[in-house]
Amino acid sequence: MEPDILEHIQSIGLLIGPDFFHIYCYGDLDGKSYIKTIDAIAHPSNISELSEANPLYSFSVHPNWTLIPSDIFREEDSHLYLKLNTGFTEGAAFGHDEVSGLSMKLVYQRENELEEKSYQLNPSLQVGHLAKRVITRIRRSSKSTDSLHIYLFGKVAFVFIWRSESLLLGNSLNFETSEDLLYYIMYTLKQLDVPTTVQTELMGTGNHVKPLKGELKKYLTKIGGEDPSDEELAIILSECA
Repeated sequence: MEPDILEHIQSIGLLIGPDFFHIYCYGDLDGKSYIKTIDAIAHPSNISELSEANPLYSFSVHPNWTLIPSDIFREEDSHLYLKLNTGFTEGAAFGHDEVSGLSMKLVYQRENELEEKSYQLNPSLQVGHLAKRVITRIRRSSKSTDSLHIYLFGKVAFVFIWRSESLLLGNSLNFETSEDLLYYIMYTLKQLDVPTTVQTELMGTGNHVKPLKGELKKYLTKIGGEDPSDEELAIILSECA
């Protein structure tokens, strides 16, 4: 990494998933001054150079996760929930977390190989699943109106729909094209009787963010004006920490 950039990096955050490992670099200790994003798979040598930076977060974006009501959740059945509701890999490691304010458990498949790289970078970094933090963020800011929240990470999408301050839908999926994802979103809105005037947030990283926004604008009337950027995502991730 360029020495003039490295000397200004004070803190970092990690976003990891299948074939996905991004390091977000900040020029302050609170994650409010974004500098750049590093693809750690494409540039693995940059990882060791950042070992002295203050670690803010390490989030998994693995698509295999599901929400289970806390009153029926049984830890010993975690793998069964994942097998039933996701494309869970048999024998893979998994975890679970309480989602505060919803009386739900988030059960998720772990990404052991990339988590190990996270620990090597900084042993104090404990990997948590981003879905839990995003749900908490949306819940805190939700109003009485319907809202749609779409987060893209390469070819993985998280989709959340809120109604009257309650979570109506929380789901993830793998997709190949922005048209595939558009069809899923519009079909889901129709099935749940959510109007096209729904307040929409689109965030993420990868080649599908801009095309999807262009397509959504044809059908949804309340979607932000500017194209989502890595900087905007980086600031939101630091807020989720």
